[in-house]
Amino acid sequence: MGDDDRLRPGELVFVLVEGLNYSEDGFAMGGFSDEGYCTMQLYERINMYSYPSCNDFHGKSYMVNHGDIALVTKYIGRPVQISHDPSWFQYDIYEIIFGDHSVQAFKQNLRRVSDGMPLFPEYLYSDD
Repeated sequence: MGDDDRLRPGELVFVLVEGLNYSEDGFAMGGFSDEGYCTMQLYERINMYSYPSCNDFHGKSYMVNHGDIALVTKYIGRPVQISHDPSWFQYDIYEIIFGDHSVQAFKQNLRRVSDGMPLFPEYLYSDD
């Protein structure tokens, strides 16, 4: 994924949760919910210096549902312990706003609204 594929401030995105609570490498992408498989807790901050570890998500948490729409406000970066090779784009962190909450989310869990809502499990195998 090059800079042209990076999400831009002002873009609307779907939050994808179903089947994406973990990365392919087994790392948690957010907090878990007792409410079901199609929800995830997103936090105000993801620690870019410790991820992946056992204490990476900080600040208030907010529950998101699969398919919620959010607004990208900025690109935060990629955790320092994750390769900066373009093939690891799913770990890029973005700040998003949904409702009146500002949280951080990984690229794996975001998809441009302009690209349409993918059908499950199509997005699990997408290169974007």
